[in-house]
Amino acid sequence: MYTHVAAAIAGAALSAWMTWQVQDWRLQGQVTTAKTALAKAEGDLVKEKQDRKDQLLRARASAQETYTRMEGVKNAAIEKQTQRAEGNRLRAQQLQRDVDGLLGNLAAVPARISAASSEAVADYAATATRVFGECTREYAEVAERADGHANDAQALSEAWPTNPSQPAAGNPLEIKR
Repeated sequence: MYTHVAAAIAGAALSAWMTWQVQDWRLQGQVTTAKTALAKAEGDLVKEKQDRKDQLLRARASAQETYTRMEGVKNAAIEKQTQRAEGNRLRAQQLQRDVDGLLGNLAAVPARISAASSEAVADYAATATRVFGECTREYAEVAERADGHANDAQALSEAWPTNPSQPAAGNPLEIKR
């Protein structure tokens, strides 16, 4: 009987050891699978971080390129505006010289009219009327163009993009009347 009990205890011990060994193998497999999955997840995370970093660098480079391009456009527009302003200034100076010359000529008109024949006075009056009519038409055209320009500037001011996250500082192109 003791041999049967000893054999049963030995069998139970052997069975427990074998069960323990099988469980150890199974657990080692699960640990290996978990370690492999963890390593893959860490690798994926590193790759994702690198992809995000690369994406951020590309976005920054693109933003810098856009800024540089837009800054160039702005600078070119300012240069053209400066050139136009200088041209306008030179034309205004020439116009002022012409006006001064005309005023000098007109100052002498009363003396010339008093000494002129009635035919010359009539010719002078017809010419003055024609010149006055031309000046009136030109003035109306200039006023019409100025109104069109003011309308275009107002439309540009109203269409100017705004950033809602910034406080309203006003549009630099807004026309104050």
